[in-house]
Amino acid sequence: MPLNRVLDLTNKTVLNTLSIQPADLVRKDYQITNEIGEAAYEQGFQAILAGSATGVAEVLAVFPENLGESIFETDLIDIWRSPSDLGPLIST
Repeated sequence: MPLNRVLDLTNKTVLNTLSIQPADLVRKDYQITNEIGEAAYEQGFQAILAGSATGVAEVLAVFPENLGESIFETDLIDIWRSPSDLGPLIST
């Protein structure tokens, strides 16, 4: 199922348009990221793509309620509870 409305926070043009600094997305205070998520949901975005707080990869947060009549199936691949769980993915 393709996602047609994704807020791409990995795109510098999008960040500039929204007056968001990359550092805003990795703060310990989640107020800004919560506000971004709520606004994206209310505007009908299906998902948000953003860099992970670890800097290792990207995260796709999907809003199932905004997918319409689509069927969305997920598989749990792994659970990371701490940076040490990432093992060799984190360079030292």
